[in-house]
Amino acid sequence: MEGSIVRPEALVLVGATALFALGAAPTTMRASASTTGPTLGVAQYRYLSPVPGSQRVSPWNNIAIRLGGALDPATLNAGALTLVGSASGSQGGLRVLSDDGTTLIVLPERPFTLGETVAVRLDPGIRTMRGESLPALAFQFSVATSDSKARSAMRLEEIVGAPAAPSAQATIGHPPTAPGGGAAPCIGFLSQYPDPVVLASNDPGPGCLFVSPFALGKPDGHLLILGNDGQPLFYRYLEAANGALDFKRQPNGLLTYFQGNTSTFYALDSSYAVVDSFTTGNGYFTDLHDLQILPNGHALMMSYDPQPVDMSVVVPGGDPNATVVGLVLQELDIDKNVVFQWRSWDHFAIADATSPLATLTGATVDYVHGNAVELDQDGNWLLSSRHLSEITKIDRQTGEILWRLGLHALNNQFTFVGDERGFSHQHDIRRLPNGHITLFDNGNFLDPVYSRGLEYDLDEVNKVATLVWEHRNSPDVYSGFMGDAQRLENGGTLIGWGGTLANPKVTDVHADGSTALELGFEDAAHMVSYRAFRFPWRTNRFVTSVDSLDFGEVETGGAATRPVTIRNTSSADVTINCFVTTDSAFILPDAQIVTLGPGDGVVIQVTFQSADLGPHAGNLYVRQVRPGEIVARCVALRGVTTTTITAVGEPGPHDIRFDGGRPNPFGSSTAIGFALPRPEHVRLDILDVHGRSVATLADGIRPAGEQILRWAPRDLPNGVYFALLRAGEVARTRKLVHMR
Repeated sequence: MEGSIVRPEALVLVGATALFALGAAPTTMRASASTTGPTLGVAQYRYLSPVPGSQRVSPWNNIAIRLGGALDPATLNAGALTLVGSASGSQGGLRVLSDDGTTLIVLPERPFTLGETVAVRLDPGIRTMRGESLPALAFQFSVATSDSKARSAMRLEEIVGAPAAPSAQATIGHPPTAPGGGAAPCIGFLSQYPDPVVLASNDPGPGCLFVSPFALGKPDGHLLILGNDGQPLFYRYLEAANGALDFKRQPNGLLTYFQGNTSTFYALDSSYAVVDSFTTGNGYFTDLHDLQILPNGHALMMSYDPQPVDMSVVVPGGDPNATVVGLVLQELDIDKNVVFQWRSWDHFAIADATSPLATLTGATVDYVHGNAVELDQDGNWLLSSRHLSEITKIDRQTGEILWRLGLHALNNQFTFVGDERGFSHQHDIRRLPNGHITLFDNGNFLDPVYSRGLEYDLDEVNKVATLVWEHRNSPDVYSGFMGDAQRLENGGTLIGWGGTLANPKVTDVHADGSTALELGFEDAAHMVSYRAFRFPWRTNRFVTSVDSLDFGEVETGGAATRPVTIRNTSSADVTINCFVTTDSAFILPDAQIVTLGPGDGVVIQVTFQSADLGPHAGNLYVRQVRPGEIVARCVALRGVTTTTITAVGEPGPHDIRFDGGRPNPFGSSTAIGFALPRPEHVRLDILDVHGRSVATLADGIRPAGEQILRWAPRDLPNGVYFALLRAGEVARTRKLVHMR
């Protein structure tokens, strides 16, 4: 396909030796090396776009002018402003003010002519809110000889850097696996469902998993929100979407994702209705790699900009008719005006690329391959460029480069401490509240080859990067493309392994490095997910009256029933046609399919009944399932099954007595007391709320009489636990509350 960024045959997913020619001094070519005409007042302005003297500017580009302070909107149309193209001649333009009042934006009345030089002139007249006149301004720039938007019909695999699909076709459409090995009901008829599988679970943290898997070589997209048990809270199938990527919750509460066939980011509200969309401006093709919505409503986005370049003057053996792919960063205000634009043509040399995937002597040269942008704590930008193996900090006001980081980057300015390996072809640069940065190190072309999550402490003054944390899977996972590392509020890290063609696809890591949760897909050899996230989330399409039900203690043979009200809070009918509980001790004897009009509600009854002693924990999923979509609410279920105490010997005062813990609740320790009428084999276990044993205090013959065993949970978190006493044929439980 024309406009491809990376040729499939150039995508090497394994490597034994680093192939970077770090010692060579490549020929460079910077697009803004000279000014093609007279300039006036340029140095007095904080930001100008296009950059004076720049080349390869989009014919649809706006003119953005920022002095530094707020402008007086009453004077916006004062002072003559002229735009004169060497081929298109003079034209006017609409003047608008950015939503923060600091940037004058001129929208030309028609696109510029390809290849022409444009002269911009602004005479004094516009004033700041302080009454100061904007200085006279004059500069020129050159328009690209090719319209990049027309050249950007790119395949998903080429943009993300994924290989062509294996020859075997993906087998999809199996129902997901439910706890206990059975197929989860109500989903099996959704043949497109991508079959997530929980591979490991060890006290995962709160929140839901966000993934957007796709099968290599297939055009369909999938949006998934999963509980920790792998059950879907939301699923949407996007047919022929050419991928649905970067599915996540933004700080403003909206869910966003990129859809490939429309080259657009869409925003969903909590009912999963599309309420907004985002595309790059100035005639640039929207890139899939990242969308960050800022607290002020602005959006940070990227575009890939393919342009014809004579590479024979850049590197030996370069193609004189090459297509070189630049990178464009944009900030859009709430009115979708481009208020800031940064282009790699103005700041990076083409030969800065260190990656073999950049193919500097090929017909297509993808020399930057930006894949993440982050708003830094000081208001500037952090950019991850895969084919430079570099993190770049960019002044968000002026566009100037502040520093460049990467052990394998040609222009690295940092000393690395504690990390001789360095990162390579990385993804997902993020700044943490403590000032550190995290990223996902794909590790392409390093020896040995593996991927990992990384955290660095950056001394930006002395240019020192100190590795303070890393996570490698055991066994190692290698992801030759895509991936991310999200630091969670509980100190853990969620790692999306991206383009690995094996399970796991997602690993949730506790702060101590142990695995909290691992997720894969049944079709691991074909299914990948660009990024993965964990966020708190609930839909408001319909709601339940409670988020959890605690049935307390129920004796064997008995039952307890609790009501749950389901209410439609949307403006359309909702049909609830699926109820799933993940523990068979919880049943819904009278649940039926029901259609609720707006505002309507229905009450269902949940019953807890089990012959299995001890605590039970599960989830109730209330779902609306329709072709291509699942919407669910989750209610957490808890209960404890116990037995009626009977005497081991004669009835009456000689019965076994189980006092439980004293004190209860307790801090550092509690004394657990019981009495035996005669010697018995006794086992006393401490269970967590999931029924897992966390301590065994006794397991052997105990004498008759009063018994006291002390439990001091040194390394266990606060919460509810259960003491389970088994003596002969008798079993009994007591609840313990640990509050350190």
